[in-house]
Amino acid sequence: MRLKTAIITFITVLTASFAFANTLGLSDNGDGTWNVNYSSDGEIGGFQFNVIGATINSASGGAAGDAGFMLSNSADLVLGFSLSGATLPAGDDVLVVLDLSNAPTGLDGIIVSDAVGVDMGFTYDDGSIPGGTVEINYNSDTDIAGFQFNVTGVTVTGASGGAAEAAGFMISSSASTVLGFSLSGETIPAGEGVLIVLDVEGNPGDACLENVILSDAAGASIEQMVEDCVNITTGSSDVEGCTDMDACNYNADATVDDGSCAYAEENYDCDGNCTAEIDCAGVCGGDAMEDECGECNGPGADVMCEDGSYVCDAADCDSGGWDGDACTMPDYSLHVTSNGSVFFNSSSGIADFQFDVDGATVLSASGGEAEAAGFMISSSATTVLGFSLSGATIDGCGTMIELELD
Repeated sequence: MRLKTAIITFITVLTASFAFANTLGLSDNGDGTWNVNYSSDGEIGGFQFNVIGATINSASGGAAGDAGFMLSNSADLVLGFSLSGATLPAGDDVLVVLDLSNAPTGLDGIIVSDAVGVDMGFTYDDGSIPGGTVEINYNSDTDIAGFQFNVTGVTVTGASGGAAEAAGFMISSSASTVLGFSLSGETIPAGEGVLIVLDVEGNPGDACLENVILSDAAGASIEQMVEDCVNITTGSSDVEGCTDMDACNYNADATVDDGSCAYAEENYDCDGNCTAEIDCAGVCGGDAMEDECGECNGPGADVMCEDGSYVCDAADCDSGGWDGDACTMPDYSLHVTSNGSVFFNSSSGIADFQFDVDGATVLSASGGEAEAAGFMISSSATTVLGFSLSGATIDGCGTMIELELD
């Protein structure tokens, strides 16, 4: 198995070289002196750092003094190295003891090199780093024979448990790398669960996987992706969802449209808010309007005064309102009611008539005195006409004709 070969090659390096995080820290001795403590994954050939918030009176002792390092300092800088090529051992120890003017607030400008002068990437540990555990989960459609990944955001201090330990995997970890494999050919069966549990320094919620490698029993790489930083899923990396940016449930991470797109109703946004004008009837995007009488979708002024004019209310007539009787209308006048009755009042006989209807659509015309007199009656959507082929006339007052209106 190719991954197993690589793991066996590096297992000694990983277990021996990465058991410690590369950090410097401070501890108070209570007598005006402070220990500069170190934790190192390799031998130290030299160091340099600045002290923040205090003046350095002297620097001496510690592992550096024991190893015969040359130590020098200024008011805020400490430097240590060996003229003979001596090194400080990997592990945890006191690097050097500082005599300070007051309590420091930290260290910066840290440079720690190995025996050949390569920077070892040390950082300052203020002692407040929290710790905890992080479960690395898996969901695989293939048996897993080995794995390796890097961890960012936290420092790994250990790795154990989960399906990897249950399958008898060899597990090794450094501050940022975890790997697992079986010497006996065992695999983690396809399925889902906890792959391994990490012990970490730092905020467990900041842990995130990178450079994940999974292999199957034949040593072939298993296609996978990482979701939510700590969940490893095998199979296609396609993400199903709505890919239409105009949809209410658009998924920016989706690579394959699954037909789930949902859209806002006409005149509304995705939150159900009306984006159009609301008419007088309270309908979003509706076309209802108030007539001149202030009535929503009303018929308008339909009260005829004695002078033939129309108003909204009889009280608005100069000489009092019309009583609704055709016979009290002015001579030679017509009036259409809201229900389609066409009233007339004429002192002369009417042999034919024609008129247009505004504000409504004529669906049909029939009845009234015109039909009773045998008039031929015809209508369009806006026009009505009637006449007699026999010379009959209608006169007086009453209902000339009935209209069906829309």
